Amino acid sequence: MFNMFENKKLAQGLVIATVVCLCLFFLAGAKKGLDTNYKNEMPATITVSGTGEFFAVPDTATFSFSVERDGKTQKEASDSGATVINTIIDALKKDYGMSDTKDLKTTNLSISPKYEYAAPCYGYKCPVSNPKISGYTFSQSVTVKVKDLDKAGEITAKLAEWGASNVYGPDFTLADEDEANGKARQDAIVDAKVKAATLAKQLGVRLGDIQSFSENGGAYPMMYRTESTMKAGMAMDSVAPQMPTGENKYSSNVTIVYEIR
Repeated sequence: MFNMFENKKLAQGLVIATVVCLCLFFLAGAKKGLDTNYKNEMPATITVSGTGEFFAVPDTATFSFSVERDGKTQKEASDSGATVINTIIDALKKDYGMSDTKDLKTTNLSISPKYEYAAPCYGYKCPVSNPKISGYTFSQSVTVKVKDLDKAGEITAKLAEWGASNVYGPDFTLADEDEANGKARQDAIVDAKVKAATLAKQLGVRLGDIQSFSENGGAYPMMYRTESTMKAGMAMDSVAPQMPTGENKYSSNVTIVYEIR
């Protein structure tokens, strides 16, 4: 009995000793990790923001038009609408040198039914009636890109003569906006650098390497926009509206993080 008691006591002692050793081991590792983190402390930094703008005269006008025609059957509506849309597209190609690939793009084409509903009934014994199809509507929308801005107003007026139902636009943009965006970004970077240099001087520190760079908001053109609705059947001698293009504003916002010493 005495031996069993002593063996049990010895086993308990070994377990306690093992637990204590493990605790000391993990505490030593944690202390070492803390010391390492302390030694690898992140460098001190300052963060500055800069803004830039660039103005450019547009060189491209983009607008859209649609043709809508009704018919008693799908074929009648489709034939009527297709005749008008084909006339307009052929005229744009012939008179203004436009192409299907670069200047013209269909954005919508549909033939939808028109429904006729029964007259309202306010009694207790109203007959059940389902709406009936009374005809069909053809609709096609096309986006037009005009590179000769002097012709933009003339083309808009011509569309009404050729049978367009609606005309929307134009949006005046640059064909290649990368250069304008780049100049706005460059101005924003210069602005941020000047602010960083001033701040470093006031703080009595020296600027080190750039730690990070980001551009927020991108560069957005502020476009002049007009909208007009032209119904088929207007007078054939339409007057071309004047379309001042103004300037587009491209803006950039950047953030730069510098290490300081």
